[in-house]
Amino acid sequence: ALPISMSIHMALHDLKWVLILKLLLNLCHTAVYADDCSIIVDQEALMEVETTSTVATIVCHFSLTACHGSSQVYWFRYLELQHEDLCIPECAMYPRKFKASRPSSLESASLQITNVNSNDSGIYICGIAFVDSNATTSKRTGEGTTLVMKGQRQSINQGDVLLIVLSALLLLYCIALLCVCLYKSKNKGIRHSNRKNTHEDFNESHKKRMIFQAVAQELRHKRNAHKAQIGRA
Repeated sequence: ALPISMSIHMALHDLKWVLILKLLLNLCHTAVYADDCSIIVDQEALMEVETTSTVATIVCHFSLTACHGSSQVYWFRYLELQHEDLCIPECAMYPRKFKASRPSSLESASLQITNVNSNDSGIYICGIAFVDSNATTSKRTGEGTTLVMKGQRQSINQGDVLLIVLSALLLLYCIALLCVCLYKSKNKGIRHSNRKNTHEDFNESHKKRMIFQAVAQELRHKRNAHKAQIGRA
């Protein structure tokens, strides 16, 4: 019985060391992935597309350091009022409009947009992740590429047109009101000036009349006095 128990004990002891060795190998394997995998993603900041173009291709470049295993490329789009997950990694949202590709031998990826138009203007962000790595640096996104349509004209809706018309009418009304106020103020000044001149003319005439009456009365007194002296003589 003793040799059998010793054999079992030795087998368990060997198995223990095998498990410890496997655990150490797994830890080392994970540590390499977690500590060393690093990605740098580079995107063109601005991409202008002619309005006559029907296809636009956005390219994403990335450099890898100590990254192993399978990787996936993602594409996101930020419009003026919403965010869209275009390809994660399959382009299921708009399969006929967007196509993501990545050559296996090159550290780059691309997003092809068909039937490109002004509604596609926005910021396109490329991301890459190594699914077998737990490192925070193994999952990265670029700064984004801003897609702009050349010669894009912003459409003016009916609300903007109505606002412009109302603003113009309000401006004309204010100008007309100002002209009326200036006209009334000018006429009032003219009438006041005329009244003042008339009053001054009246006062002047009244003074002349008073002087004339005083002179005439004085002459009348002198004539009467002269007649009285003749009558006495």
